[in-house]
Amino acid sequence: MKISKSSNMAEFGSALRIYYNLDDVRVSDVHLHNSKNDDLYHIHTKITEILFIIDGSLEIKIKTDKGIETYTANRNKVVIFYPHESHAVKCVGRSARVIVFKYVKNTDKNLLNLFIDDWESD
Repeated sequence: MKISKSSNMAEFGSALRIYYNLDDVRVSDVHLHNSKNDDLYHIHTKITEILFIIDGSLEIKIKTDKGIETYTANRNKVVIFYPHESHAVKCVGRSARVIVFKYVKNTDKNLLNLFIDDWESD
C-alpha cells in the first residue's frame, strides 16, 4: 500500500487545485469559487478527464460543430471529457468542490468487466 501526498498546490483562475501525481493517473482536489471571468475553453490532446462533483454545481460548456452546448452538473455526478473535446467549466453558486482524474486510455477495449470482476475475499 502507498499513501500519496500532494505534489503541489496552485491557484488557477478562481480555483485552488491540490495535485496528486500517481504513476498512471493524476488526481486533483479542486475548490472552485464563483467568478465572472470569461469561460476558459481548453482541450486535452491525449488524456481523458473525469470530474466527480463532491459539493456544489458546475456549468459545463462543450464546443461542437453545431455550436456551444451548456449543461449543469450537480453534487454526486460524474462528467467525462474525452481527448480533443473543447470544454469550459465554472462554478454555479458560491463554491464547488470537484475531484478530477486525468488518465491516458491505452486500449480500445472496454475494461469495465475487469474492474467489476477484480475482487476476491481472502
